[in-house]
Amino acid sequence: HREVIFLNWRKLTLLVLLPLTMLSGCQTQEKYEETIHDRIHKNFSDIASYKASCTITVHAQKDHVYNAKMTYSKKDGSLRLAYDNIAITLSGADAEITKDGVSLKTKSADTYMPIFINTFFKYYYAGEESSMDVSGVHSFGTTTLETSLSQSDTNAAGQRLWIDNETALPVKSEILKSDGTIYMEIIYKSFKFTKE
Repeated sequence: HREVIFLNWRKLTLLVLLPLTMLSGCQTQEKYEETIHDRIHKNFSDIASYKASCTITVHAQKDHVYNAKMTYSKKDGSLRLAYDNIAITLSGADAEITKDGVSLKTKSADTYMPIFINTFFKYYYAGEESSMDVSGVHSFGTTTLETSLSQSDTNAAGQRLWIDNETALPVKSEILKSDGTIYMEIIYKSFKFTKE
């Protein structure tokens, strides 16, 4: 009789504790996702000035690799990309391209815009086709965000951005062609918000 009571007590304990354990685990994961999403939103919904160093691989150019630096000035809204003795500065509708000290001023094109995270978040917050996937600390420790970009540019139809879960800063970005293949990959070596 004692064994039956003991077994029933164990079953009852398992029936009570197991759902509680599962429920608390779910709440922890949901809270974790909420926290990383809040941190990403805090960093990027109204982007501060930043400097970044990155490696850009353009798969459309036989995997040509560029070591680049990019900056964004919130004060005047300008974006700057520098690589291989070339600097491209975008400010509103104006662009300035400088190579080996020679400058050319022209109208801005959207060609370089997806490289900057500003463009990604502009589409991410405005788009209906955006998603977020938190891989958590047990796998890669990143959160992947995805959004659709320009419908008119087949080389930049979509973009994925990986955000580090600890720092809430970008780690990697992929610009996708309309057929889903990777057009360009950006690996961030460093990313720092700056004060002006």
